[in-house]
Amino acid sequence: MKQKKGRLARAAGIAVVLALMILAATGILESYLNRRDSLAAENPFDFDAYSDNLYLRVGDGLLVASDVRLELFDGEGRELSSLSRNFPDVICAASGDYGLAYSQSGNAACVLGPEGLYHDLSLPGNILGGDVAGDGSSVFLTEEQGFKGSVTVYDKNGEGSYRVYLGDGYPLDADVSPDGKNVAVLAMNGAGSSVSVYTMDREEVAARWDGGDTLYFELEYLDGGGMLLLSTGDAVFLNGKGSLLSSFSFEGEYLKDFAPGDGFVTLVLGKYRTGSAARLVNLDESGNILGTLDVSAEVEGLSASRQLCVRFTDRTAVYDRNMGLLGSLDSTAGILASLMRSDGNALIVSGGGAAIFEP
Repeated sequence: MKQKKGRLARAAGIAVVLALMILAATGILESYLNRRDSLAAENPFDFDAYSDNLYLRVGDGLLVASDVRLELFDGEGRELSSLSRNFPDVICAASGDYGLAYSQSGNAACVLGPEGLYHDLSLPGNILGGDVAGDGSSVFLTEEQGFKGSVTVYDKNGEGSYRVYLGDGYPLDADVSPDGKNVAVLAMNGAGSSVSVYTMDREEVAARWDGGDTLYFELEYLDGGGMLLLSTGDAVFLNGKGSLLSSFSFEGEYLKDFAPGDGFVTLVLGKYRTGSAARLVNLDESGNILGTLDVSAEVEGLSASRQLCVRFTDRTAVYDRNMGLLGSLDSTAGILASLMRSDGNALIVSGGGAAIFEP
């Protein structure tokens, strides 16, 4: 399932990393990561610890991205690739066995996969946003002189295979359908936002959904072929043809985070703009509620696959799609990220290493 990480998802500051390095030097961190009652000692992950690192699950492995380096590991902790790249304020996305990294307002991007470096891309304009599909194809929003923007799809060979020029709305997000046949574009116009679906063997719009005066900021194709749209007040579910299936309103609550999983999406809804009181809501791909959970601890991280991993301030917990608790890790000092794998285990990232948590 798709994952995106940007500037707001950066895990820690310089002080945290320095503290972790001191712990590692004294052996405390090594002992913590190898506690067999909660974390598996096998297959450790070892990488460079930068203060601006982003962490994403790629397959069942790990992508570690900073402004200067990209490191990709498989599910056993073996390094597949280590690349030097200049990506200030790096932004990442991942889907299936592929990861994407780029720098917003630059024109370079890098796709990584099971063989390491998949391909480097040079975009025709400055990048406004990007995403990667499960087959290694990618899609980018770019600035375009004379237009409000353009959307370019690159196939799994790194070749530009489809391009749309936008003249009636500014592009906010785009995604390629799971079957690779369509690209959906979320655009902002004077009244609000709309979604246009293009079939990639022709230029005209195949379907369009009008969001009225609501401004949606996130568009994701789901595994079943439908689409998810998010605003600050609701989640909308469309079918593959762009027709409305349902909507889930959370007006009066604050959307603090979200994570698409395999057949569901998790929303973190705060009762107040600040503070830890919140509820977790799991919705299926038609917008039906699968489970809810009221929480009082701050949610610091969210990751979903077949299960859901939630990193709180005081623990890391794994839940099923109905919000049933499967296991928890209570000692969480120094954890920077908790990433849910498809095998039901989670990657626990701390400083310059990661271990596997088996709930």
